Amino acid sequence: MTLNLPYNFVPLTPFVLRPDWHAHVSHDHPFRDGWSGEIRIRLTAHTPLSVGGEQTPGREREPGKVHFARTPDGRPAVPPSSLKGMLRHVLEIAAFGHFREVEDQRLGVRDLTKADNFYMKEMVKAPVQAGWLRYRDGSWYIRPVNFVRLHQEELIRAFGVDEQKWKKAGTVQKRYGLIGTLPEIHFDVGPVRNNGQADAIDLGRGPRHGHVVVTGQPGPDYTRKNAKKREFIFYDAGEPRDEIPVSPEVMSDFQFIHQESDEWNRFWKPKVLDADPGVPVFWHADGGREGGVRSLGLAMMYRLAYRHSLHDAIRHTGAGKNANSAHLDDDTPDLAELLFGRIDADTPDGSLRGRVMPGLAECEQDATTRWEGPMVLNGPKPTFYPAYLNQQEKKKDYITLMDDRAELSGWKRYPVRSSHHTPRPPEKSGPKVQVKLETVPAETTFSTQIRFHNLRDVELGALMWALDFGGRGDLRHSLGTGKPFGFGQVSVSVTDAHLEPNDPGREIDDDALVNLEACRHAFVQYMNDAWAQATDGAEDRWEDSEPLRQLLAMATPNSDETADAPLDKLGNPKFFVKARSSGQYQKPHKDVKDGWHTLRRQLGDSATPEAPAFDRALEETRRRHQQAQEKQEREQKRQEMSPEQKQVDDLRQALEACEAEPGKSRWNNLNKAIRELPEEAAGWDDLITDLAELLNHAETLAASHDQKKIVKAVRQARTRLNIADD
Repeated sequence: MTLNLPYNFVPLTPFVLRPDWHAHVSHDHPFRDGWSGEIRIRLTAHTPLSVGGEQTPGREREPGKVHFARTPDGRPAVPPSSLKGMLRHVLEIAAFGHFREVEDQRLGVRDLTKADNFYMKEMVKAPVQAGWLRYRDGSWYIRPVNFVRLHQEELIRAFGVDEQKWKKAGTVQKRYGLIGTLPEIHFDVGPVRNNGQADAIDLGRGPRHGHVVVTGQPGPDYTRKNAKKREFIFYDAGEPRDEIPVSPEVMSDFQFIHQESDEWNRFWKPKVLDADPGVPVFWHADGGREGGVRSLGLAMMYRLAYRHSLHDAIRHTGAGKNANSAHLDDDTPDLAELLFGRIDADTPDGSLRGRVMPGLAECEQDATTRWEGPMVLNGPKPTFYPAYLNQQEKKKDYITLMDDRAELSGWKRYPVRSSHHTPRPPEKSGPKVQVKLETVPAETTFSTQIRFHNLRDVELGALMWALDFGGRGDLRHSLGTGKPFGFGQVSVSVTDAHLEPNDPGREIDDDALVNLEACRHAFVQYMNDAWAQATDGAEDRWEDSEPLRQLLAMATPNSDETADAPLDKLGNPKFFVKARSSGQYQKPHKDVKDGWHTLRRQLGDSATPEAPAFDRALEETRRRHQQAQEKQEREQKRQEMSPEQKQVDDLRQALEACEAEPGKSRWNNLNKAIRELPEEAAGWDDLITDLAELLNHAETLAASHDQKKIVKAVRQARTRLNIADD
């Protein structure tokens, strides 16, 4: 089964494009083929747009609010950083940039949906142990202890807690508030059950002494079927055991997994230094001779750190037998970094100042904003492996970060929709997690300028390509908040430009827009050369590569491929739990072309093509403009033609196309033009001579290419129209 989510992924490749002029990029030393200037753009919203300015967090009875960004005088505006981020993400994908803005962390998982899944198998490889976590002299330690289970009904009775209050207290903090933190209790150990664990008996009277440990109630209260029913007592069976050090790596995993945990951050972490006898944890030994700690957590079935980190998955992605280090271990700037800059905290000399500076885009109308929602924007996180990791369709079990060859799905994008939709919040979601968006309506426009300094032809062309996906004005970007629901679909058009070449003697066109188009053509040629290099000549058209196919498909408005996405369920975690337990996975947005997976594993890890000459790009651009102008003139002439003249013109164009480049579709078009000629020559007196010449020409050309159907069609047309065979 496949998932239909409002987001998808553009696949990664091991190939990272590293422009060979990166070492010479500077604000102070001009390129001979460099340009400076500004491009005026208009941004048009095709669905309601919400670009966040001031944000108000949600409260118990009032949803949060995302206010539209505004100018000092109160007009809606799109900040430069939003435009920069939008364009940069497109260029990172299109120009095969580094995929490395990811923390090198091991995510956590807790999956109780099936008894035989990867999580449960990992957790039962070795017996779970208990202990007190302590921090001393800059290091973490666990003092191992024994534990027994304690039924909640007996716990309530032993401490005289009101049962209804206990049921309502689902968190660790609230439950310790009812019984005190780690209360001491006397008990005895009952018979060991089949699972190797024992229950506490003789509460308050037994010979043993320990501390009650509670771990929260994730589901229904203990009286319900299949609900968690037991808590724990930690105790020493004899002399206290020696402390075991916790390695920095294991502790880093624990703290990363619990970075959003109120139980850890607000309850236990502040008590680390003075908690007596310590912070209660469960843990597994690493199995080595040293007997160290492999993992730990705050519950018996705790969130377990995956075996592989996100960086491991990036290295696996797209690589054949060798790990792919190009995305992570290479410091050479990619094209997006050369244009928009980068910050390198480790090596200050590696930082780059951007040479592309978008301005504040101000609203061109007196737009009236509207509040949309409330809605829940929360969606799955990278731990949702059915989507974020490449899944093999024929594989029985999910691929997870426990697997040695786990690969990331790629760059996350929101495929644009033909319209927007505001779903109702999930039934059990409160105002505190809901949000309202202040939006401007569709058809609202914003204008600004993008200033640039010392960009080479290819770099300026890359910027132009990113604005409108290479001259595809019907494609859209996703901008702002609410993208999962179709908000923020915008297009960008160039309205004017001012260019100054670094070399005053350079041959350029008088029209700045023609020069910009020539630069874009140079960029496309550069990318074609790079892709041909990376594929060792197997493919030579960059825009036909699988990453570009997926990127362009996701920018194309299409109601069919996204309309069925369960938008009303995205804020409900149960939807993703159910999807995972039923074996669903995310397929690519567009069907992957044959041979892509094999080709990807054969790609090189870099390419350094030479930048194309501008004069060739300019010549090609002028040729295209001439063709476009001629086409426009023909269209204008056709508007003045009679129906008969249009048929003759169709025949002439079809014949010229076959002469220029014969092909099946062109022969079919010529055949169609001939067969659509009338049954009789009435009204064709002034056109018979031209028509006869065209038919003679068509017969000669068709005969030379053995196109018997067209020869036959010509002869039938002569008979119908009573035209002599010359």
